[in-house]
Amino acid sequence: FDVERRNMDTRIEICCAAKPGLLLSTVNTLELLGLEIQQCVISCFNDFSMQASCSDVVEQQAETNSEDIKQALFRNAGYGGRCL
Repeated sequence: FDVERRNMDTRIEICCAAKPGLLLSTVNTLELLGLEIQQCVISCFNDFSMQASCSDVVEQQAETNSEDIKQALFRNAGYGGRCL
């Protein structure tokens, strides 16, 4: 899990074990965080892999930091606690 924020743009890279519904729940999580996917590359062969470029939906919204986004995606993928 890698999340990098620059101003209103966010770059996300995820690679983890695949599970049913992970793509849909990941997209929903990003939407709940106020992020809109602009470009996305997904692979679901052996593992789940996603590289996405997102932008903030609302400019006035309080900016969510990269660590909060990473932790939300980490929990969404089924990993409890905090990632390393």
